[in-house]
Amino acid sequence: MSKVLSALACAGLLVSTAGAQTPASGAEAQLRAALTATPAMAAARADRDAAVARAEQIGLGEYETSMDAGLARRQVDGAGESAEWQLGVSRRFRWPDKRRLDAELARTELALADAAHARAWQAEALDWAMLWTAWDRARAMQQVMASRVEDARARRDAERQRLDQARGRAVDVDRFDRDLALSEAMLESARQEAELARLSLESRFPGTADPELAADLGPEACDGTVSLETMLGASPTLQVARLELDRAELQRRRAEYDRRTDPQLGLQVFSERDGRETGVGLSVSMPISGGLRRARVDEAAGRQGSRAATLAAAEAEARRTYLEQEARLVRTGVRVEQAAAAVAASRQVLDRLERGRALQAVTILDSLEARRALWEAREAQIAAGAERREAELVRGIRLGCLLPADEAG
Repeated sequence: MSKVLSALACAGLLVSTAGAQTPASGAEAQLRAALTATPAMAAARADRDAAVARAEQIGLGEYETSMDAGLARRQVDGAGESAEWQLGVSRRFRWPDKRRLDAELARTELALADAAHARAWQAEALDWAMLWTAWDRARAMQQVMASRVEDARARRDAERQRLDQARGRAVDVDRFDRDLALSEAMLESARQEAELARLSLESRFPGTADPELAADLGPEACDGTVSLETMLGASPTLQVARLELDRAELQRRRAEYDRRTDPQLGLQVFSERDGRETGVGLSVSMPISGGLRRARVDEAAGRQGSRAATLAAAEAEARRTYLEQEARLVRTGVRVEQAAAAVAASRQVLDRLERGRALQAVTILDSLEARRALWEAREAQIAAGAERREAELVRGIRLGCLLPADEAG
């Protein structure tokens, strides 16, 4: 009982914490609508409805009232014929301990349904974060490649003009032509990758291919150090595992209680010999417990052991995820800083080489190499920024400070 209450209290704490978030912005409302419309969430809602009905069944139990009636014509030698009828009502009754345990099972079933729905919501939100950051990175990379093509074309045209003025060399124009062709090929590849990423995102979450969508979610709400206990408490996967273990324990106790069979009470009214003989009877029956009920106890005990092992494995996985998540935040922050420093250094080298080339102290090959290094540094900067943004989104979703499941429909 204490485990169930603690799990329900934890669920209530998570709901109250998430409910304290600011009202959803327009971008968040748009994203929530897309998440709610996915087939996975439709299935999760149907599963929750089924769980609600299952909890109601547990609360009611299989304790229906039975009615039986009979009408007969009796013939007795020497006494002639007579009519007789009988009417009976019977019902099985739960022992009070079983009733209380069934009510606890029903509450656990409802809590488990909510936790499973939250788990499905979080899984969909994480999938969106992965797809959106992949598309946003590909889109930014396409823009960089387009700028690279424009730069390569401008430099090629300028070199042709120098050649026309007899101040350049044909081989240098050829080198710029080659650089432009490579840049155009890379742009086409980036354009295709961006389109494929957009299609992947829009096919799963229509209407969310918006570059400003993640920024409007307010990832700063997840800033600060997060403890392992907070992470474990916010995990709907762990909450499901805990509640499944609680349910398995309650089912084992219920199976043990079931070895004490429920009584069945019956009331009969009868009339014989054309009404000359009438009566009322009361009956009590009690099934004899046997090996079947003992086997059910053993089955429930085995299921409880399995759920305990599942919970332990889920907690270990959650700890690993927490360590990886925090380490990734640190690593991506360092990568962003390193990429920015690389871009600045590459720009400085290129500027110096361009000044040297103006003085005819630097070759075209040196200049091209420096420009390639600059573009590669900018690509690395985009990749680092995308990885950082993805890490922040994933962390916020897992902690429930971004797209909390309690607001899902």
